[in-house]
Amino acid sequence: MWDSIEPYAAQLVGDEGGNVLRDVGKQALDIAGIAWRLPGRADALLTQVEEGRLAVATPRLDKTVARVEHAERRLSWAVVFAGLIVGGALVRAESPGLGNVLMLSAVLPGLVALFGGGRGRPLQERHSDSPVVRNYRAFNPVPGAPARRATARQ
Repeated sequence: MWDSIEPYAAQLVGDEGGNVLRDVGKQALDIAGIAWRLPGRADALLTQVEEGRLAVATPRLDKTVARVEHAERRLSWAVVFAGLIVGGALVRAESPGLGNVLMLSAVLPGLVALFGGGRGRPLQERHSDSPVVRNYRAFNPVPGAPARRATARQ
């Protein structure tokens, strides 16, 4: 029985050996191509870093920061609400009119704190025109961009 299978097994091993050599050769060419292109790609990356044009997408981080900023806005309104209520209660003993006005004026911050106060502008819009960003752009111009004055206010 083994004598009848031996020619087929030899042919199968011979075919596989050729495929293995071909695969090793193809992988070696792929690795050589990557190694050949690597210095150019590294140079392009370093050029982007030096010119300040490197952009990194961080969608999950942006969403997390947006949620934290939203919570911070609500907390700020809650602090204003608490200050007006406590201040109104303390002042009401001496001046009932002013105390009532302070406590009534706490309604708006309380509602904003409870119901969220909206989403606001997207993260990139909020920070693209901040004084820090304007100052950085004034002193670190992007190549090819129009010249700007070297002041923080423009």
